[in-house]
Amino acid sequence: LPKRVEGSCSWFLRVTTLSPEDMGQQERLNSDDYYEVLGVPRGATDTQIKAAYKKLAIKYHPDKNPGDTATAEENFKKVSEAYEVLSSKDKRATYDQVGKSGMHGAGGMPSNFSQAQADEIFSQFFGGQDPFSVLFGNMANGNSSGMGGMGGMGGGKRRREDKPELIPTGVAVTIRGLQGAAQHNTKRGKVVEHDAASGRYTVLLDDGESLKIKPENLLQRLLAEVVGMQSRPEFNGKKGHVDGFDESSGRYHVSLQQGQALALQPANLILPKGARGRVVGLVSGAQYNARIGKVVDFDGESGRYLVQLDAEQQLRVKLGNLLCAL
Repeated sequence: LPKRVEGSCSWFLRVTTLSPEDMGQQERLNSDDYYEVLGVPRGATDTQIKAAYKKLAIKYHPDKNPGDTATAEENFKKVSEAYEVLSSKDKRATYDQVGKSGMHGAGGMPSNFSQAQADEIFSQFFGGQDPFSVLFGNMANGNSSGMGGMGGMGGGKRRREDKPELIPTGVAVTIRGLQGAAQHNTKRGKVVEHDAASGRYTVLLDDGESLKIKPENLLQRLLAEVVGMQSRPEFNGKKGHVDGFDESSGRYHVSLQQGQALALQPANLILPKGARGRVVGLVSGAQYNARIGKVVDFDGESGRYLVQLDAEQQLRVKLGNLLCAL
């Protein structure tokens, strides 16, 4: 029980004890075995690995552990690092051969896994959406069922409604195309908020500086899949980060998880669910050009995205008709 200490000031000393289950989980998190960190067998399927990551990432996310953010961040990074390796076919194969220590010298994981990397994996896993509003969506929308009308965790803030035309808070972005402050181009950061009056996003850069940026000067840092490469079919199915977009050539700069750098046309890249994109190049349906929407799904057979433009409108467009460069 909390112990009260009398003196010139009154204060409380709270003693926190871990349950045997939590102690066992913490020991697993401290392991150098990625399978043990996620609590899955070495022969785990992709579905098992995803389910384990989802459960642990939500449990240890710093936003869910405001009382001990430092510990939560460390645990969150460990879980994310394990998932980053085991969710990649190539990295997992390398890891199975050389282990964690050998990964650093094999062109795999960097030696220091950052909070920014963990946040980006988390964001991409949930399609750029707020997973807490997804999990507790009914409460966040007012159907609190005995929670007194409070959103989320039964007392937190109401989560902002997901607007398909806006980049969500927390999404990783790269600055691009600035003229008056070109020194900030290629810098990376995260979206903090959107100001409807000015139409600008507040972006917190990785170096700590905060900027207000127009949508067209932001590129979402997405993990996308390469497709349709007839000249280099070995790249098809690989995933990489969108690092930039060259307006003159109309190509994305993509760095693959295996280390290669590619310049790809939009038709050769599948943007993930939750990505925001700008509709371009439509002849039939030209009225939708320049509209911004959210990728809801991708149909591999037809090669088309299902894009949510607003609460009422959805649109199906080919890969080449949607750019994540807004």
